Amino acid sequence: AVEIRYVGRTVEAIGRNGAVAWTYRFEGDVSAPRNQPSLFVDLDGDGELEILVPVRTDAQGTQAGISEAIYCFNRAGVLKWKYAPDYSLSFGAERFTSPWEIQDLTVSHTGPARRIWVAYVHHTWWPGFVVEIGPSGSGKMIYAQAGRVTSVSHWPTPAGAFLAIGGAVNELQGATVALLPDRAAVASYPTRDGRPPCTGCPAGSPRRLLLVPGSELVAANNEKFPSVTATRPVGTALKVMIGEGGGASVLMLDEDFSIESFQFSDRYWAAHERFEREGRLDHTAKDCPELRKPREVKEWTPETGWSRQLLPPGMAGARTLNPAER
Repeated sequence: AVEIRYVGRTVEAIGRNGAVAWTYRFEGDVSAPRNQPSLFVDLDGDGELEILVPVRTDAQGTQAGISEAIYCFNRAGVLKWKYAPDYSLSFGAERFTSPWEIQDLTVSHTGPARRIWVAYVHHTWWPGFVVEIGPSGSGKMIYAQAGRVTSVSHWPTPAGAFLAIGGAVNELQGATVALLPDRAAVASYPTRDGRPPCTGCPAGSPRRLLLVPGSELVAANNEKFPSVTATRPVGTALKVMIGEGGGASVLMLDEDFSIESFQFSDRYWAAHERFEREGRLDHTAKDCPELRKPREVKEWTPETGWSRQLLPPGMAGARTLNPAER
């Protein structure tokens, strides 16, 4: 099989000749969560490909507690395992339970046995987390935050391989990128007292956390803060796409975790021009104040805590504020 199709209540595996190789039937209509593609990967190093199929069924809309799931099939279409989280997370007096929705899916790049990471968010509100699933289908939560988790990617660097987890944290009012070592990674975003942000969240801290505030497009579009939409390795660098009020900006991280550049994308300026025409902005793109002021990016590490950097849009490098400026 080279392709997976969702057809009514079935998934179909399509062979190289375009014919249906096998089908698997569900109780309700199925679809790909957020158009997530299926992954073809040798999970256990035996030379045979497994097929990871993310599934949302129409039962999610009618039955409480049914989370979106990852189904693992062998090449012949035999179901090897299914994973769907059933976590309960409490933030203060607020408790969040299933169903959880898939936002992103990735696998490790190296090693005879591959690992799977899936980003989930609450079906209505804001908690998000990442689970790691082993080749046999057993899973555990390795990261959580009081905000949406929208992206997870595996980033090999000279210092080792890391998970890059993107999203947004409500109380921090910004887009976030958390970096965790891909081995024995169990962490939550850092709170002021160093404790996990919720009951049921993993203990521990990420290696780094970046916080990017929003531009004027965020307020113009009546949004509270931006959010990371994708994190993807590009060579030894990491590309971070940030959604800002219908537009997008691009943050590039170097292999040593330093900020290589920050730029507004074409989508950003297209949204800017649309807001000009609608009267939501009172200046042209050419006169946009975002072009003249540095973007402040906050960074957290276990060793130094929070610090701030000033990064001019469109320019490589950053200037770290001295203690008197912080």
